[in-house]
Amino acid sequence: IKNEHSPFNFEGLNFFSVQDLHKTLKSIILPDNMPNINQFRLRERDRDFLLKCMLGEETTKLKFFICGGEDKLPEGTHIYNKIGQAYGYLIDNAYIENSKDNVEFFLTAVIYVNDNSVVGDGKYEYESLGLPFMKELGKIFYEASK
Repeated sequence: IKNEHSPFNFEGLNFFSVQDLHKTLKSIILPDNMPNINQFRLRERDRDFLLKCMLGEETTKLKFFICGGEDKLPEGTHIYNKIGQAYGYLIDNAYIENSKDNVEFFLTAVIYVNDNSVVGDGKYEYESLGLPFMKELGKIFYEASK
């Protein structure tokens, strides 16, 4: 129960840990590299559909790493990901690859950007702090992977 005189309690709201999210992405992208217990039993067409949805090449607003939600991807770069944005938290869980640059890596990160520490007021530093951080983090990993 939310009480305006006490801190917001996120207990019970996050049912999926960052570690599990990262492992799930690996299971979708590289199923044969995962132990059987961590593999999904997806039909090939269902996996292809899921990958197409995660790729979402039509827009970069859903790509926090490298793009910061706005910039274009380097030519030949593909990002399969799932993002989240709520209560001052930004998360991106991504598989980034570019065969031309010989780049391939998984990256998952969460950042909390709530300067005034008030949860639920809609005043968060997504654009000024969070997205630039995610953009630079993705670029650093991209360059390091070359």
